[in-house]
Amino acid sequence: MSNTRVSQCVESLLEEICDGVFPAESSLPPEAELAAHLDVSRPTMREAVRSLSERGVLKVQHGRGTFVQPMSNWTDAGTIVKAVSRERSPREVGVYLTEVRTMIEVGSAGLAAQKATELDLERLTQAIKRYEEAHDADNAAEAARYDMEFHDLILQATGNPFAHAVLRSLGGPLEASRLGTSSIPEVRERALIHHRAILDALASRDPEAAQKAMLRHMKQTRGDVEKFLES
Repeated sequence: MSNTRVSQCVESLLEEICDGVFPAESSLPPEAELAAHLDVSRPTMREAVRSLSERGVLKVQHGRGTFVQPMSNWTDAGTIVKAVSRERSPREVGVYLTEVRTMIEVGSAGLAAQKATELDLERLTQAIKRYEEAHDADNAAEAARYDMEFHDLILQATGNPFAHAVLRSLGGPLEASRLGTSSIPEVRERALIHHRAILDALASRDPEAAQKAMLRHMKQTRGDVEKFLES
């Protein structure tokens, strides 16, 4: 059985759940019927159901069937993000992501000001340099890449693996949101100013200044999302 085939089956079934073909609290068809519906083998179908059950999307009740759980019961961040991204506009998703980023990254900036090593600071300096080069070349994709690198490096500089893992789990939608705003030159110019201010605060070992600088950046980011992403 191919892992790729199972993954494709998981995605197909999840899409149908998100699109309301199989709404919350409903029971899935019997295994053979569902496998035929998705054009997969029964073992592949069984593995897909197991995978979604582990994420809290489905609940198997022996003797009764397999039931779709409400999203409030889902346990995998990446799966939730995918589902919400199908249901909401890019602007709404961008706002949600920025709210989560604000909660995590403001505190992380303060912690990084205390814990960042000289190597961390050098890497952040280089990330800003690469971001500026991408901006000058009007390369939105590269700018988005180095924007993410800058913020990832701050999370890593906290020394706390959970902070980095939480935001990494937001995956594709976070990248799409950043690419959407990074295509606007004025957004990149403002972000560059904010990035430098954040780095200055980190290098000064000033947690309060780092948090304030990051908060200003997150407010700017939310404003850009609300202004430039599709509603």
